[in-house]
Parts: sequence; C-alpha cells; structure tokens
Amino acid sequence: MNKREIYRYLIQNTVIFAPILFSGEFDQSDKIVNTVLGYVLMTLFSLQHLDIFRTDRGPMHSQKNILGVHLVLGLVLIVISFTLDRYFGTFCVFYLIVRYLHMIWLKTIAIVNVAILPAELALKGAAGAALIGVPLAGWGLICLFLLGLFLSLGKTKNAARFNTQRAHFGPVYTPKLLNEMMAVVSSSAIVAYCLYTISEDTVLAVRTGHLIFTVPFVLYGIFRYIWLINQVDLRAEVELYCIKDRPMCLNLIGWIGSILIILRYYSS
Repeated sequence: MNKREIYRYLIQNTVIFAPILFSGEFDQSDKIVNTVLGYVLMTLFSLQHLDIFRTDRGPMHSQKNILGVHLVLGLVLIVISFTLDRYFGTFCVFYLIVRYLHMIWLKTIAIVNVAILPAELALKGAAGAALIGVPLAGWGLICLFLLGLFLSLGKTKNAARFNTQRAHFGPVYTPKLLNEMMAVVSSSAIVAYCLYTISEDTVLAVRTGHLIFTVPFVLYGIFRYIWLINQVDLRAEVELYCIKDRPMCLNLIGWIGSILIILRYYSS
C-alpha cells in the first residue's frame, strides 16, 4: 500500500457525502457525524484488502498471517458498520464482494473491468443515503454510475494513450472504441444530471428547482477531464488530479458552493 492508493480512496470515498449534500440536511449535526463515521469506515474497507493479493511479502507463513489479520479486520469492520446502520452494513458487504471479485476475476474481463469503479461509486452513494435515512433518488444513482463509468473509461484511454503499465486490453480498447464509449457515457451523464435536478422527487425533497443552475459546473468538469486525459499522463491518478489541477479544483469548489447556496437561501 502506498500513499497514492491511500489518497485515491480518500478522494473516491467522498462520494458518500453526496446524499447529505443534495438532501439539504448538512445542517443536522447527528447526520453529519453519521456520514463522517461512515466515510471513515468505508475508507478502511477500501484500504484493508489492498495487501491480501500481493506476492512479494516473503515466506508463505508470513503471507498466511497477514491474510488472517486482514480477514479478522474485515469482519470487525463489518460488525461495526452494521452497528452504525444495517443498510449501510449491507452496502459495505456488497462493496467488499465487488472489490474481491474484481481483484480475483472481473479485472480480466473486457468491458466488465471498466464497470467496477461505477458500481463502487453507486454503492458508496447508496451507503451514504442509508446513513442519513433518506432514499437515494433513482436519477442520483444513475448519475453516480455514469460518473464512475466516465472516469473509468478516461483512465483506460489515458493509460492506452501514454502507454503506461496500467493499460489493459490494448487490442480491445482501441482509441476509436474508447472515444465512442466516452461520447455516449458523457452525454448520458449530462442528461441524467439535468433530469435529476428537475425531477419531481428531487424538487420535493430539497424544495427548489434551482439545482439546474449547477449544470454548467458539471459541463466544464466533463470537458476539462476530457482535455486532461488527452493532454496529460495521469498515470491512473485521476482522483489526485481533481485536486492538483487548479481549474478542475476551482470548478469542483464552485459546484459544491453553488449547491450549498441554492439549498441554503433559495429553498422554500
């Protein structure tokens, strides 16, 4: 496990805060505490399995000891997650199943391997909603899945373009195919987000239809990401570049800030 992997999951897991942000309940301290605790647990879930499948850890008995420690830690985290909320615990179990299947088998299947990240983001979003006791809107879940798929395809394209070691399925993921897939997914993500902001369930939940005005930030973020993967060797560190790249970082701050302002001052 290295620092880059830790940072990657720390950033990825912030999606668990999306439900409390879009529900407008970010002023309720008990729900904030639950979300923060859930974020910590989800991050521990994300990190605890990383060393299990390494083959450079020395003698076999040492590997078995480390595997045992990880399994015990995983069971402890599962118990704690169910204590926090049973639905949250269920989503954590599903998340672990997806992670292990990916590391053992699914990463070897073309097309399916790029769908792992979006599945994880959707599960984390659902887990965040469970923590604060609100249903995750269907369009919101679709947005998270499409966002993850867009990021995953971008990682694959960037790796293939700059010939990094993380480039997989070179003959399968041709530039033409990746461009077509990203065009479909990016368009779908924009439409899904627009529909989410004006859907009846969302308007009733947050008591405003003004979230549609945050769409320009989403558009810029998508276009900036497309530019980055074509111009910069990200080395599969897309999450870190959301912070390192100043325009992307400022856009993210503007998007979150606009949501907070709309829900705080323009919600009836």
